[in-house]
Amino acid sequence: MRLSVATFDRQYPRADGALPAMNGIPPGGVHNEVAGDAAGVVQAGHIHGDVHVHPAQVVPPAADAPVVVGRIPRRPPAFQPRSALVDVLATNTVGVLVGPRGVGKTQLAAAYARMRIEDRRRVVAWIDAQDHGRAALGWQRLADKLCLRAADETLTAGADAARAWLEDLAEPSLVVFDNAVDPEVLDRWLPSHGRAQVLVTTTSHTFEDFGTAVEVGLFDDVESRAYLRERTGLPDDHSALRLVEELDRLPLALALAAGLIRRQRIGYDLCVRRLRTFPVDRYLPARPSDPYPRGVAQAVLLSVGAAEEADETGLTEMLLAVLAVLSPGGTARQLLHDVARNLVLPEEPSAAADAALGRLAEESIIAVSTDGRLAVLHRVTGRVLRDRLEQDEDRRTVTEVIVRALEACTKRTLGGRLPERAWAEHLIEQIDVVHGLSLADDHAWRVLELRRWTARYHLGAGDYDRAVAAYAAVVGDCREWSGTDDDRRRTPLSEFAQALARANRFEEAIALQEEVLAAACAEYGHLNTTGVALQRATLAFIHQLAGNHEEAVRLERQSWHHRKAFLGADHPQTLMAQLRLSNASLQAGDAASALELLESAESSCARVHPESYLMLDIKRCVASVCARVGRVSEAISRYEAILAGWDVSWGAVGEESYLTVVCELASSLEVIGRYGEAIALCEASVREMADEVRMRVDSLNLRSTLAKLYHLTGRTREAIETREGMVGDAERMYGLNHVISRHCREQLAELSGTPRNAGHG
Repeated sequence: MRLSVATFDRQYPRADGALPAMNGIPPGGVHNEVAGDAAGVVQAGHIHGDVHVHPAQVVPPAADAPVVVGRIPRRPPAFQPRSALVDVLATNTVGVLVGPRGVGKTQLAAAYARMRIEDRRRVVAWIDAQDHGRAALGWQRLADKLCLRAADETLTAGADAARAWLEDLAEPSLVVFDNAVDPEVLDRWLPSHGRAQVLVTTTSHTFEDFGTAVEVGLFDDVESRAYLRERTGLPDDHSALRLVEELDRLPLALALAAGLIRRQRIGYDLCVRRLRTFPVDRYLPARPSDPYPRGVAQAVLLSVGAAEEADETGLTEMLLAVLAVLSPGGTARQLLHDVARNLVLPEEPSAAADAALGRLAEESIIAVSTDGRLAVLHRVTGRVLRDRLEQDEDRRTVTEVIVRALEACTKRTLGGRLPERAWAEHLIEQIDVVHGLSLADDHAWRVLELRRWTARYHLGAGDYDRAVAAYAAVVGDCREWSGTDDDRRRTPLSEFAQALARANRFEEAIALQEEVLAAACAEYGHLNTTGVALQRATLAFIHQLAGNHEEAVRLERQSWHHRKAFLGADHPQTLMAQLRLSNASLQAGDAASALELLESAESSCARVHPESYLMLDIKRCVASVCARVGRVSEAISRYEAILAGWDVSWGAVGEESYLTVVCELASSLEVIGRYGEAIALCEASVREMADEVRMRVDSLNLRSTLAKLYHLTGRTREAIETREGMVGDAERMYGLNHVISRHCREQLAELSGTPRNAGHG
């Protein structure tokens, strides 16, 4: 099956200043044509050469490749092994670690998980079980690692596929559900059979029905004193016992006190006096119910206060406030770097943040995941700090800093390649937290834009159900805030319509986009060249997706005539409308009209905009349609003319299209059997590619064409090597499960004869 793609997808700057859609998808969409039977086809921009789309096939990973997913906490300093509890865990299929907050349930589970990794268990998965969303995400990460989720599946389907795979696995594995709160969540995601051992950490005894309850309590005197001795380096005497008694042998409180003792080089007695005299009521609101464990509030605030006072820049205080406010599952170091950039610091912000996080981890105030990417605040510590923040007049400053950091992270992903899923899901989780903050009302529009980024990510990732749900929430707020009376409110509505269309809900999509178009016409009038034209083009695009090609042509023709009347026939926006009309005509099967429109646009553009990017795109489109209608020699001449005048006419301005033109020319040469010229052309361009260029889609397209030419001429080894390079670059650029990565693997498999997805479990 050959996937042929029309080349009328150039995105021009938005007149209303709005950001372009994620992953390079313009607001009006990218127009692809699929010939033959296809399953799970998504919009991918330019793809040339032989591109085959197949349903995802599940292949278990190699037997010697352990799979570890999730953020397993690192081994903390002076960790007490609690061997008796570990022995109990090892003998139970489902173990429920239950106990109050701060006793070390998560650390014990993490130690057991590290043991099983060393034993080379087939899978060790760490899943945050606070709610359905986090639990599903944990399974989804396993699905990604195993390449189980097809590009057109929802993330929940991928999570179910991962669980089913684990249930059928013949080898022993381990799944840890950390911080379980709701038994229904565990019941939904717990493996129902198989050889996977399960650990659950929880504060609630209601989970004991799921397996063997393992009570995790306070340290005993021996463990408490051993911990202090190892952690502080001080002798084990009666003063150590007094500190143990003061803190009720609670592991978390002992860890915080030991960190304070190490930093300030004080003895046990002085630490006890400071704990007893610390004015907790001054910093925390009264809590008649659900009180903190005895000594925890004092230990947290005393330890945190000392760490903050030692940092005159205020960075430590801000990082702790952010960690307390954001997801209890942890905050990415990369996001905390952006938090640091909001402060005036004497050193580079990222380095300053890393140094501050290192000190906090050393003092046991925070924990760090085994891969070092995630900083985690213990839930009790976070609760104490959130309570302190409620008393602080600067709490709005914290929200402002968080919003700025999230804006910085999300803006770096716009208009470029799709971000790594784990990173995107982390940002989405934090955006959801910020949206739930009462203080977010002060930043309502900015938080809405962050949530809009979430929806755009889901749309770009091909998860249309989640995209629709995310847009529905955003649009609900937009309607509440005065409906559709300006572009700021209309743009999310239009994007929502496109998401509905992608989810094949065409009637809803068309009705919504017609509403948006009517609102734009009411504000601007029918001849407006920006707001109205943009919405009409989007409606036409949705009709194209729905197969209503005649209506799409009618709308694009109307837009073209309005622009001619309002701006003149040679205006760039009029010519862009003419370009879109030609594409709609082509999709409707009228190649003659499409070519006539293009040639007319080429003539007009040559008179008034001869060296513009629009001129380049029109020339490319004319050549492409010539090739399509059988005028291959003319297409070749046109492509060669474009390349011959490249440096003079377009140079760096047209850099993103250069490889596309080369690819299209090589494909045309291939059609008439001029393989040698096509190969030489592609090889020359590949040799000149910089590293960053190799990661672009146009580079993958060109190398795909080159690999096909190698194969056609019997140079199979070179074809395989080219495909292998494409697979590596595509997976780094888009991730394992993106449709383009899958296409590259499929193409490689067909050449090498290996099973599809082999080696990518």
